[in-house]
Amino acid sequence: MGTESSGISSATQRGAFTPKQLGVLLWRLDKHGIPYKKSYLKMVIRRDREKAQLLSMADWKIRKLWPCMSESQRKFYVTNTGRTP
Repeated sequence: MGTESSGISSATQRGAFTPKQLGVLLWRLDKHGIPYKKSYLKMVIRRDREKAQLLSMADWKIRKLWPCMSESQRKFYVTNTGRTP
């Protein structure tokens, strides 16, 4: 199974994408001009590695993910980085 397939399978099982998976998905949808609603795409940051992924992302990536993030995820990001996109 390829990386995309395993990422989609993982997201299906967990009901959401990791920050890295979601970043790649948004990039590919934009690249191919596929319309989507960011509010329908969910992100998960329960595990330490998922939190680390989010906190280490560049500001431009966070701006892309921001509409997909819940209020508690946004608060976590701002509290831990001191930045708001």
